[in-house]
Amino acid sequence: MKMISLDNGILLYLDPLKEAKTIGLEVVIETGSIYEPKEKRGISHFLEHMLFKSNKKYSYQQIANGLEMNGGISNAFTSTLATFYLFEFIPRGFFKILDIVFHMFANEKYRKEEFESEKKVVLTEIERGLNDPESRLWDLSLQAVYGKSDYGEPIQGFRETVQSIEKNELEEYKAKFYTPRNMRILLSGKFSSKHVESIKRVFGKLEGESAKKKKPKRGKGKNLEIKMPTKNQIYYSLNFSVKEDLHKIIAFQNFVSGGFSSLIFQILREKYGIGYRLFFGYNKLYPNAEAVISLIIPGFEKERMPKLNAAVKEIFETLKEKNLEKYYEGRKRMLNLEYEKTRLDVFERIEESYKTVLFYNESYDEFMKKVFRVPLEEIIEFASKLKRGKRAVILPS
Repeated sequence: MKMISLDNGILLYLDPLKEAKTIGLEVVIETGSIYEPKEKRGISHFLEHMLFKSNKKYSYQQIANGLEMNGGISNAFTSTLATFYLFEFIPRGFFKILDIVFHMFANEKYRKEEFESEKKVVLTEIERGLNDPESRLWDLSLQAVYGKSDYGEPIQGFRETVQSIEKNELEEYKAKFYTPRNMRILLSGKFSSKHVESIKRVFGKLEGESAKKKKPKRGKGKNLEIKMPTKNQIYYSLNFSVKEDLHKIIAFQNFVSGGFSSLIFQILREKYGIGYRLFFGYNKLYPNAEAVISLIIPGFEKERMPKLNAAVKEIFETLKEKNLEKYYEGRKRMLNLEYEKTRLDVFERIEESYKTVLFYNESYDEFMKKVFRVPLEEIIEFASKLKRGKRAVILPS
């Protein structure tokens, strides 16, 4: 993957895919929830919403229509580390969509009525998460590891912190961090040199110096239990903080989780009758490739709780066995299927590429080649380091 540094400091990554019929564009802003003022937690997520609202050139209706009616789709999400904006479109729609995307990022002011209206939308999203035990479980999982700190608090913020955000504060936050040296752009799929030159010319006009980001704080976590009206269902996670090569974390995730043949499915669901959808892998990423990895069981019958400790213990005991080579090779074949599907889906490809670009300056293909090369011995060794996990449990009220 080729990287170009624009004169204003933007890093542009070129990830051509000959088989593709479409073009993917991802803009990464290197600020997320952990860098926010504590009293304004959720401002990154709120700003993500506002980028799709009216700017100097386009109204919000023109943005929506211009993206979709020129053959494009879009999405955005905020993480602990950064905020991501994803676009996929047919080649003939490139230049119009590029102009729309540029003005979304170049915009300096928002309309008061749209700001207040979207704040209500964000607050509704927060409220919905508080009432959804699975969403609540993900937030509690981070808090169990890092406590009420920058690392442990929810990305979407709290009702009171989001409610307190004023329009000028959001605009100032954008001016500080949506700047060229805090921005990376990934171009993927079926693009040409004309598309590359257009991005360089258009985004090369952005100006501004990045404000210094605060040093985020890691708190001390503890086991958490809360109660919600879950109709006799328990929601459970076991969570670990790890500092490890992300290639190894992804290899471990595939080894133990995903599909009917996975170790956790066979033990938890088939043997112990615990859970329906099961997941064991990285939850959130932090600076220097620190990660929270979690065993997530979003809903199982209360009567099964006494069996849970034995089931989890059996997972880790199984990971100590020395006859897992056949299982390991089979899991790699399953991962290869998932890789081939994602590799050829431009939108999924750029969505997965955010971590490969942020941490390693690698294309999705380069990153996955290294994942496939992680030996079984290193996966087993990694699993042996997962000790003193913190539990987050939602019990029926």
